[in-house]
Amino acid sequence: MITYKEAQEKRNQLTDEGYCIIDGILNESILSDLKLATARIIETEDKYTKSQKNFGGLIIDCPFRDPNFARLLAWQPTFDLLHIMGVDDIRWMGNLFLINKPPFSPRLYWHQDWLWWDEPVSSERKPMQVFLNYYLEETTTENGCLRVIPGSHLRRNALHDKLPVAHDVNTKAFPPDHPIFEDVSDAVNVPTPKGSVVMGDARLLHSTNANNTPHQRTLLLGWFLFDYDKYPPSIKEAYAKSYYSKTPNWWKGNFGDPLKTLVVDEATGCPSTEVNRSPGIYLKDT
Repeated sequence: MITYKEAQEKRNQLTDEGYCIIDGILNESILSDLKLATARIIETEDKYTKSQKNFGGLIIDCPFRDPNFARLLAWQPTFDLLHIMGVDDIRWMGNLFLINKPPFSPRLYWHQDWLWWDEPVSSERKPMQVFLNYYLEETTTENGCLRVIPGSHLRRNALHDKLPVAHDVNTKAFPPDHPIFEDVSDAVNVPTPKGSVVMGDARLLHSTNANNTPHQRTLLLGWFLFDYDKYPPSIKEAYAKSYYSKTPNWWKGNFGDPLKTLVVDEATGCPSTEVNRSPGIYLKDT
């Protein structure tokens, strides 16, 4: 079990650098179940989908396709850790992305995922919207590990002015020599052992390396909101409009019960902020 001091160091890294790594958060039992579940989904996906060059592999939102995904999203060791780190009122955005990088597939482009750049809270140091990447295999620079630019969630980077809106349909048209794929001097690789989780601020510039091996690598990514009770009403309303209705079906049986208290609040009718994925005045130059 991680110590209080270690947990605070992870919280400080997430706040200051925009990401942190926790090794060994998943045990062998759930890892085995998740590998079987993801393998079944990967096998059924269309070959064209698996080879989309803009994503460098398969990316699908599939939280309700296996009850083991509910186990992962409500994984108690993760929530215990977050509480030790001082995170309160955690909410789930209703998604879980299976990200599979096939053998010899290209790198993922640089991007950030924050949705509300018109809001003043965009400049705050504390993490708000955070991805949890659960790694089912070891990742290295050779098989497509994560790349990040530490501190880019709080400070403008030269790359910000070169990037298009993330996940836009036009990104598939960019050639490999476009700046969205370039090597930058302040980037760091984030290799991970299997069973680890990487937590990353939505504002952080991140990408992946290419998979230059004959083996696939798979992770599961869920989006969570930290300290949700402190969000401005306009952002809460925006999340309600976009994500409250994403969880009507759940899983068969009671697998999803632990997550039902983590859904974002229902819309109240108050004014909501509009989506803006492009950093503006609230991303500081220094």
